Amino acid sequence: MIELQQPNSKNPKVRSARNPSNPSHEFKDSNKNQKQINNNKDTKRKKNVRLEVQKMLGGRFIDRPVVFSRDSKYFFCYCSNTIKVTSVETGDILKTISITPEMGGHKNDITFIRIDSNNVNQLYSASLDGTIKLWNYNNMRLIKEYCVGLPILRMEMHDSYPDQFFIVTAEPHKVDSKTGSRNKQVKHALLSIKFDKQANIVQSSLICKSNSTCTSIEISENGDLLVVTFSHEIRVIDLKSINDTPTQNWPKYKHPNKISCAAINSHKGFIAIGDLSGKITYWYCLEKSQLEDPVTSESHWHAHKVNSLVFSSDGNYLISGGEEAVLCIWRVEDSFVIFIPRLGSEIMNISISPDQTIYAVGLLDNSIKLVSMVNYSFKQALQGLKHESLANPLSTGLVLEPRNYDVVLNGHPGTIQFYNAYMDRHVMELEVSVTNRVSRIFEEEVVRHHVKHVCFSKNGKWMATVDARNDGVNTPELYLKFWHFDPNSQTYQQNCRVDFPHYEDILSLCFHNGTTDDDPTFITTGLDTKFKVWELNKIDDNDSIESVIWTCVFIGSYKKFIPRTAAVSKDGSVLAVSFNNTITLWDAFTYTLKRNLQCMPSSENVKHILFTNDEPFLVSATNNFLYVWNIHTCEVLYRHVLEVEMTALDPNSSDFVVAWNNRFLKECKLMIYNPKNHDPLQIHKVNHIVKSLTYLPRRSDDLESSQSEQKSNILYITDKNDMYILGEPSSIKPKVSTRKLEQKSHSYFSDIFGNNNKTLEQLSSKESDVDESDIEEEKQKESPISKKKKKNKKSFMKANQTSNNLSTPILNSKPVSKTNKDESVDLNNDEKNEHTVEDVEDVEDVEDKTQKITKVTNGTSTPITSVQVVTNNTFQQNEQYDKHKEDKNQNMVKKIRDDDEQKKPTLPKTNGNGKLNGKHNSKSNSINHKSKKREMDSSDDLTLNNTKKKMKKLLQS
Repeated sequence: MIELQQPNSKNPKVRSARNPSNPSHEFKDSNKNQKQINNNKDTKRKKNVRLEVQKMLGGRFIDRPVVFSRDSKYFFCYCSNTIKVTSVETGDILKTISITPEMGGHKNDITFIRIDSNNVNQLYSASLDGTIKLWNYNNMRLIKEYCVGLPILRMEMHDSYPDQFFIVTAEPHKVDSKTGSRNKQVKHALLSIKFDKQANIVQSSLICKSNSTCTSIEISENGDLLVVTFSHEIRVIDLKSINDTPTQNWPKYKHPNKISCAAINSHKGFIAIGDLSGKITYWYCLEKSQLEDPVTSESHWHAHKVNSLVFSSDGNYLISGGEEAVLCIWRVEDSFVIFIPRLGSEIMNISISPDQTIYAVGLLDNSIKLVSMVNYSFKQALQGLKHESLANPLSTGLVLEPRNYDVVLNGHPGTIQFYNAYMDRHVMELEVSVTNRVSRIFEEEVVRHHVKHVCFSKNGKWMATVDARNDGVNTPELYLKFWHFDPNSQTYQQNCRVDFPHYEDILSLCFHNGTTDDDPTFITTGLDTKFKVWELNKIDDNDSIESVIWTCVFIGSYKKFIPRTAAVSKDGSVLAVSFNNTITLWDAFTYTLKRNLQCMPSSENVKHILFTNDEPFLVSATNNFLYVWNIHTCEVLYRHVLEVEMTALDPNSSDFVVAWNNRFLKECKLMIYNPKNHDPLQIHKVNHIVKSLTYLPRRSDDLESSQSEQKSNILYITDKNDMYILGEPSSIKPKVSTRKLEQKSHSYFSDIFGNNNKTLEQLSSKESDVDESDIEEEKQKESPISKKKKKNKKSFMKANQTSNNLSTPILNSKPVSKTNKDESVDLNNDEKNEHTVEDVEDVEDVEDKTQKITKVTNGTSTPITSVQVVTNNTFQQNEQYDKHKEDKNQNMVKKIRDDDEQKKPTLPKTNGNGKLNGKHNSKSNSINHKSKKREMDSSDDLTLNNTKKKMKKLLQS
């Protein structure tokens, strides 16, 4: 338990405010505190370690229609500057293309992708960074890159015009020289870009331009016509004559309503135009006779804006979608329509697979649903982050569920989403407020419930949520709900609802760390100047969920100030509640006020409070200041001048991160602190606007050592709904000793003859972690003679096994010729047979020879020696072989004994007390050495006898 002490009012140790980015500023600390900081080794880190993006996930991939592969087994969706390859059968993301600019990817958002007609394994991509790239999506390799130099808003291409692209770009804003303001009027232009491979020249020409925004660009199926639409204009361009006269006056038509989308029907000869009023207009203007006075017809079912139009391959059906969340299939001949309702969200775009069996529908909730064209059933779905930035702000932030470390955040209005950040996959969606998802009536916006706060108990058994609704007309709604995790359904079930827990809006919600999942406690703060403590009580002794109720056990206030936020220490002994610029410390069990901490200046309210892990420090932040308090002494340890917008605490250490956005430069700066050190440990700049952040614990397979277990990665979400996992690079490499590397090395030579003998000199030259005692133990365990005997046995066993198949050689090499066979059985010539089977005992001489490398039929390189199979031609030389074998073995044993006597251990031996052994030890060692020699002699004779018997049996067979 943290004990609060009376602060020293005579000589308070308060550090002056400073900017941590100014290195010239120094603190005048006491020697005691300075020594404490310097002696703490846990806060020392390498200065050269920088944070790196470990993974990118989430993202918004419904801004453009998806593209199917030619075999309709995969589809490609692009979010931000990446392309995700997804399986149609399973809905899993298989690959990600154009991940980072360092790997050849785009630097800005991708606006166009298309499969190459000449190669089905390649696709084109265009981006706002002004580049067009050709990828091989099988190996994710960049093949070709075209640099346009202008932002590509939309693009089209056709097989009839190779290396020619039709792009829509925006002219740069003009700056007024007097006022310095930019012209807000947007001018879009359609350009023709052609790359000449032979002359290495880029040819560009202006086709048309407009002062309004381009809404669509389409090319007819035969490639003769290009249709581009602006806000109220339709222009039809003849591509056959565009290279001759690119700037001629093309036909231009005025549409009565603002155009939202368009599609070309080359078979029927008309253009379908969708507008903001929900009408679909057919313009018959593709024939030469219809250019001057086109005929139009209308079909109207949609009540709101038509977002997407697409024709079937034969042109008989038109598919449309909009805000009503209903997929409409129109028969062009008689305008008969088939409806596929309740898709769940507003339809943004539609695509059709090349085999005409699947509709890919992109929805506003950032999901792609695959609908079968045969029976109109849902086949598969890909769900991303459902958070909508405009209509549904991220009030909950990023909250971690303690059970599986799923990220919990706002989803569709009135719901929360559970997202697996490790696998980049949607887990589930929980409806906090059950509503009917219908479209709006006329132009009135439907005000839905909004989830403001989410909090979990220690182990995730209980969850508390706060949701509200206020349309300005009816009575405001405010609910505090408690949820219990159901292991059978693997979801949270509502247990209790409290209507109007506060008279005004709830500002914060936190869990009491001093309680468990069996008796949890939650704390809320509100605009009504009250903070309330909610506890779980049991009605009877029954352990069922139905027999528990939630009650408010305490209501606290302080000088009628507004409680902004609350937090409980990790040991559950202290409750901190911020009232304007004052932090009040309460006993977390008796709820009695103990201390007050004043943050200066008094005009700024405390917005964030954090208790560090296992250390008596409290972190608080206002709009412009960051404070770190010592709870034991109730004094300010240090204070920084920082514009703090977000804070987060590492659950596995005492580190915390603060962040603030520079909206003018569209960047965010992250600073990681340790409460014991006033200087930031790390500073990282993000080239995005960050909406929320939290710490994400690393998985067990990502941990490299016990030190990395104390570190967590930083997870943040940007204004584009892109999530990034930020962490330190892998600095600790896996330690693999040279012994393991020798065991892992594989060759046919080592399979037959075994590995090299390890002498004391070789072992002492290994890695530094092998000490002298390890070398001495290994020497005592196995002598060189015993090693050679084991290798002899293994090699003879392999020779016997391979000799059973007389028609194939031992090694993976070419068949041996007759001349080679005659040489191999010439046992009298020792120089020619240094590598034959009977010379296996001379392992050192064999391994010193250079191995020959030959190319075999399968294309691999294999070490080849002159080892051959003993054939029937050797039966006549059994006596000569045995005699040669005995002489050779006796000579080798004698030679090894002489070498063993000469090579005595040079490393000193120690006894059990750690002292060097004396003469009595050396005498015992010599006795043991003689006894070992006798055992080696006897075992050597047994080995020779066994070898003779095996070879005789082999030759007789």
